[in-house]
Amino acid sequence: MNRPYDFRAWDKANKRMIYSVSSMLNNSSFELMMYIWNEDKNHKKIYEGDILLTQVPAEWDMEQKRDEIAVVEFDGDRFWAKSCFTPDWHELGDFYWSVIGNKWENSELMKGNDEKTK
Repeated sequence: MNRPYDFRAWDKANKRMIYSVSSMLNNSSFELMMYIWNEDKNHKKIYEGDILLTQVPAEWDMEQKRDEIAVVEFDGDRFWAKSCFTPDWHELGDFYWSVIGNKWENSELMKGNDEKTK
């Protein structure tokens, strides 16, 4: 299947998100984020760098149902949802995610994000 690529970019100098990026592909002033060909439960496109929210069921956590906040990252051969508060990495299809921000405009949502342990 031949799909067109869809990107957005974080303008580092002006601290704003740009959604029309074709002229910025080779410009180091911008951080490109690829659309991962997945949508959240509200049908909003999910991009690399988005911050997602879901609720982890008790049977997965072995304790109690809890909210999970994760950031979308590319690792190896696919996109993952990396937990911001535990060393967990989630497949994006495991839960019904909601996009609640991105790591540039809403970095305060990621406090506690440790080095990758997979």
